[in-house]
Amino acid sequence: MLFALGACSGAERSDVASVEPDRPPSTVPKKGADAVEAYLAKQKSFVACVRKNGFPAMQDPDEFGGFVMKDFMAMEGDLMAKIMPICEPIIDGVKVPQELVDLAREASAAKMTPAEKKREVDFAHCMQENGVPEYPDPHANGLPAEPPWQGFRPTAPTPPGLERAHDACLHLMRGPGDPAWPDDAR
Repeated sequence: MLFALGACSGAERSDVASVEPDRPPSTVPKKGADAVEAYLAKQKSFVACVRKNGFPAMQDPDEFGGFVMKDFMAMEGDLMAKIMPICEPIIDGVKVPQELVDLAREASAAKMTPAEKKREVDFAHCMQENGVPEYPDPHANGLPAEPPWQGFRPTAPTPPGLERAHDACLHLMRGPGDPAWPDDAR
């Protein structure tokens, strides 16, 4: 599946015209650099294919090889059905190098405010107190830990009471000024 292969970014970038974005040297790890460069080249090739086959607005992957989720949302329907059989094989089965995964996580954590980190802790504790004691605490860097029943290959069954706990705790994830979420935002 496409989204499981590359990190997705919600941020828009202004570098749509280029498939070769400038990348600060500090973001490329020295160990495993060949695997990282090969991965990034595949991601760039995928973007070039998507542009060539009908969606020229596809933005460049970020420095970690992630795509902008809004691009895929804009490409839905017939356009997605046309492009993906042609372009997805370029990245199908490509594994994200662990070095990039680690760098992307640390970059995300560095952008978190203390209030966002506190919300993650409060949400995890609320989930634990409301019927899901196995809900994981956030990582030390503030990022939420992925519960073992989520993700690409879950390793545990969904706990009973998860939906009820989620409903009880969701309000903790809203920050000041966040719009109200519809009831079906899950």
